[in-house]
Amino acid sequence: MDTLEEVYGALTGQGRLEWIGEKKSAAVLYFSRGRKQYKVYFDDSNVEISVKKRLFGNEYWDSIGQRRYISPEDSLDDVFETVMWCVKEYGWRGR
Repeated sequence: MDTLEEVYGALTGQGRLEWIGEKKSAAVLYFSRGRKQYKVYFDDSNVEISVKKRLFGNEYWDSIGQRRYISPEDSLDDVFETVMWCVKEYGWRGR
């Protein structure tokens, strides 16, 4: 994969996808497993997964993992594989 748009397209059907910003420089994938809701933020050099929590009636996103891609050998394929790992690890288990 050469562009973030290709990663976005390959993730279609894995959950609800949204672009962040007008320049399409980052995106968010939302998915659920049972009652838990997850959010995976990704751009060309970062992937972060968060779970939705509630405290005293207020909802917030709590980060449970992050991976950065800063080495020259890192690519958008690595970003895609990490996002898919998050979906499989937190969304598909036991199905």
